[in-house]
Amino acid sequence: MKCVDMLEDAAMLAKATVELAAEVAGGKIFVQATYNLEIGGFGAVVAYDQVSKIEAAMDAGIPMPALTAASRAALLIKPLKDAKDAALGACEADLVAAKAALVAVTNAGAEPVPAAAVVATVAPPVAARRPIARRDYAAMAGGAQSAADKEAAAAAKVEKAKATEVVKTAALAVEKEKAAGAEWVAKMGPLSEAEFEAYGRAVVQPGYDYFTKLFRLPNGEMWAAKMAYRGATVFDALKLRTMDVTTGSLLVDNLVHFNFPEFTGDFRAHLKAELPLLLQHARRDFNWSAVPGAAEYDATLAHRLKLKETQDRRRRRRRRLVVLVGTVGGRGRGLGRGVGADRGGGLRVEARPS
Repeated sequence: MKCVDMLEDAAMLAKATVELAAEVAGGKIFVQATYNLEIGGFGAVVAYDQVSKIEAAMDAGIPMPALTAASRAALLIKPLKDAKDAALGACEADLVAAKAALVAVTNAGAEPVPAAAVVATVAPPVAARRPIARRDYAAMAGGAQSAADKEAAAAAKVEKAKATEVVKTAALAVEKEKAAGAEWVAKMGPLSEAEFEAYGRAVVQPGYDYFTKLFRLPNGEMWAAKMAYRGATVFDALKLRTMDVTTGSLLVDNLVHFNFPEFTGDFRAHLKAELPLLLQHARRDFNWSAVPGAAEYDATLAHRLKLKETQDRRRRRRRRLVVLVGTVGGRGRGLGRGVGADRGGGLRVEARPS
């Protein structure tokens, strides 16, 4: 199936919209952590921070603001669902009409008792002692019906049979439509906004499960590495300022997960013995600007920050200025002219498809 054909399929487009939104929103924290870990030098002391941020976000529930796409997906699928509901509604309306027609035919075909079938039953005065007339039950049972009455009764019976058959057919159509609707729903998947949002979260859940399997379970492939980098935070000068001896000792024990031969039991014991003095020195104020090369470092950092701010400002201005100023026809496609800022901060005019 071609990409264009896939996008013209409303159901597929709705799912794709939610899937992409979920992957962007749900994967953002992983991308940020990966980017922050692409550092050199003494990066081992901050590696655990990035992993712990992911764990904390997963425990709190990773926010997915991009899943507002669920509402757009539901709007895409709504015409299809409405058509299915309308088809079922039409079948149900036919069934109601058929039942009403059957009731009408049944009532119209009720055979009244002929007047001639009843002989007078009013008893004369007792004094007259006249015999009481008897009812002719044979006549009441139809024995005395005229040919016209019999013909009408037969016709009513036929009409009732036809109406009954119409009811059965309408009921069967309703059941078939319900079965087809249930099959369609099962095939389509999510339909409402809430279902699409749940679908989007389910899309990224395997990634969360994979991270949990690797990093959070004690037998996970990356669990030992995580604990090793957790131990490495004992060498972070900034963390030492707020660390206590007990926490530092636990971190020293985690260093064993590096599997370095130098990290023997005696080595770790010496580190623990030095912790009180180490923490005392870490809490002292220190003039970092007095370190050789600090001024150059600060100047370079300030320049980079200013350059980044300027680039961000230009990008924002370029997005505001890019507008379509005209289109020309041609096989369903137009040629738009975009106005934006160039790299030097000036304006540029560019032609692009619209």
